[in-house]
Amino acid sequence: MNLSTTTLQPDTTPSGAPRVTGFSAGDAAQDPMRNFGFTVSAYAIIWAMLVGFWLLSWRRQRALEARLGEVERSLEKAAPARAPASKN
Repeated sequence: MNLSTTTLQPDTTPSGAPRVTGFSAGDAAQDPMRNFGFTVSAYAIIWAMLVGFWLLSWRRQRALEARLGEVERSLEKAAPARAPASKN
């Protein structure tokens, strides 16, 4: 196959009309603000997920600290009174 003699034909529908595609590389270059809403939405979703993760971690940490305090108090009650070490 000789590429120098091959010509590319435009993509058409069966009726002969040009096929319309949803996106071409030139669209973004001509109108960079075209998908601004999608970009803002994506960043908002990511930030909401990060804040949700932070809040969930914070709540779990508070619960762990409360439980640790309970365990420490129960150990203090269960431990016998320590006598000072005698020096001989």
